[in-house]
Amino acid sequence: NPTRITRNSTIDLSPAWSSDGQWLAYTSYGRGGPDLHITHLGENRTTVFSRDGVNISPAWVPGKFMLAATLSFEGDQEIYLLSGSGNIIRRLTRNWGIDVSPAFSPDGRRIVASSGGYGYGALGVWEAATGACNGTFGEQREPVVACGFTPDGERIYGISMDGTLRLWRSEDRTLVITQTEKKSGARGSGVGKRPAFTREGKFYWDGRTGAQNISKWLYAIVIAITILPFS
Repeated sequence: NPTRITRNSTIDLSPAWSSDGQWLAYTSYGRGGPDLHITHLGENRTTVFSRDGVNISPAWVPGKFMLAATLSFEGDQEIYLLSGSGNIIRRLTRNWGIDVSPAFSPDGRRIVASSGGYGYGALGVWEAATGACNGTFGEQREPVVACGFTPDGERIYGISMDGTLRLWRSEDRTLVITQTEKKSGARGSGVGKRPAFTREGKFYWDGRTGAQNISKWLYAIVIAITILPFS
């Protein structure tokens, strides 16, 4: 049965589990926000990270008690590396555009994120240790609302606002797949979605969607799953 984790009268979203499954990081508007909440579920204790501006889109470093998040206390929305206890370790990106929705490669060495600094609807890839950008992925017609690596780290995906999924080879940035929902195209139909990858080299992608906008920030999504191979 589902277990309720948060209890407030506002919006909690973008949950991210640590590798050991003991910690949950998420964005919450419970204190006016958006703030980052980092919760140890077994001990029921929470660290709240709150700076001026936005504190959103947490992503844990694989195998470590660290996470990346988008913060804007210095003006622009940039990606920072934080400790699990809520201390800033360093700033990772430095662009004039918005950098949001970071995701780590399985080995924790690279970060992919939606980056307005490299064009409308573009993705950037950075070295986690240095913040050096080592590649960008083509511009989409719509902003990217989710992105990440496949479990083997060899491919990168991006989901645009209109619900289109694109998959690239990370080594040479070759576009492998473009998958658009049959009834998509509506702005906002990609919000809240991520493909789930299998170990056998297939990925699950929603092929039909019904969405109802229940607030300014949150969409309720009903998804029918399709299995697609890639090479």
